[in-house]
Amino acid sequence: MAIWNAPNDEPDHASRACRAAAAIRDAMHAIPPLAPQHDAVRVRIGINSGTALVGNIGSAERLSYTAIGDAVNLASRLVGVAKDKGVEIVLSGETWERADRRLDARSLGETVVRGKSQPVPIFTLDRKSSPI
Repeated sequence: MAIWNAPNDEPDHASRACRAAAAIRDAMHAIPPLAPQHDAVRVRIGINSGTALVGNIGSAERLSYTAIGDAVNLASRLVGVAKDKGVEIVLSGETWERADRRLDARSLGETVVRGKSQPVPIFTLDRKSSPI
């Protein structure tokens, strides 16, 4: 898990997250596949933007700087959506909006995810394209 826009404000955090995801995907494709059938998909990444509780969470024995909340849960669920859709990167409509709709992204329509009462608009960053 990676976090942008915390602890300091980053106005372009959605774009940064998408660029990082594309860089991870591209780095995974730069190494030889384990087997030919594993060449198309090397990684699954879900990206969402929203409000989360961010900080040091845990106890004195085990303390982690992390984020928790609905926005984080949706990002995690989008990883599963990526698998279902046969793509490597899925981002929420919220992330697409916060990137000012300037991403080189393709709509995947809407999907129903556990914990949400309404379908969520989703997009993907294709391998042949790159984010802004």
